[in-house]
Amino acid sequence: MKTLMPYEKRWIAKRLKIYSIKYAEIYNEVYDHMVSACEHKRQSGDNRPILSLFQEAMDQDIGSHKGIAWMTEDREALLKEHLLTALKQEFKSYFDSAKILWACAAYVAYFTAMQSLQLDLRWHLIVLAGVLALPFCYLLVVGTKNGYFRTITHKRKTSLVNTLMIRLTQPAALGFYAGFFSIPQLLTLFTSDSETGTQLTKGFVHFLGHPGMSVLITVALIYVASFVKIVNTDYRRLIAHV
Repeated sequence: MKTLMPYEKRWIAKRLKIYSIKYAEIYNEVYDHMVSACEHKRQSGDNRPILSLFQEAMDQDIGSHKGIAWMTEDREALLKEHLLTALKQEFKSYFDSAKILWACAAYVAYFTAMQSLQLDLRWHLIVLAGVLALPFCYLLVVGTKNGYFRTITHKRKTSLVNTLMIRLTQPAALGFYAGFFSIPQLLTLFTSDSETGTQLTKGFVHFLGHPGMSVLITVALIYVASFVKIVNTDYRRLIAHV
């Protein structure tokens, strides 16, 4: 017998459930390795039951539960570093290359629009909140449209790439809410004069004025543009292998 029988491959898939592998990428790698290792043993003349072949390969090659945990942590750290580095480099490129012209144009356009509309300064915060929600919205649209949020049929494993990309949409928005106001304060921003947090927010916005708030909006737009670029390059390339 040179290769595993179909029922033996199904047995391996079922057996892997006891190891509670969280991510699709790790599951695929472990499953492929276990099938290959067991087939190699069979080709070498080892005709023991699939349980013996599996357990030996799992203990020696993978390291059982501890090995899978280490593999997951290592892969998560490497992938997170890769995505963060790519996002930071793209963001920085708007300040040390010709892209700075795009940033300046965005600033002028936004500042001019707000001046022309003569809106209350507090509307800058509403715009900023909307802009910082765009990364998640864009990822959701791209992922849904292209089927990137799929799970492995009948195994229900989440993708590590998707998990990390969703996390990347959160820091800027969370920092914004932590630095300016809470959700209840956002809802009362234009109506309440009694909450200290809201008063501090209003004071900060008036201190920055249209020029300062326009800078914040421009930086937020650069972050969104950088994130969109990563989604269309690194994310698409990585998710294609899941």
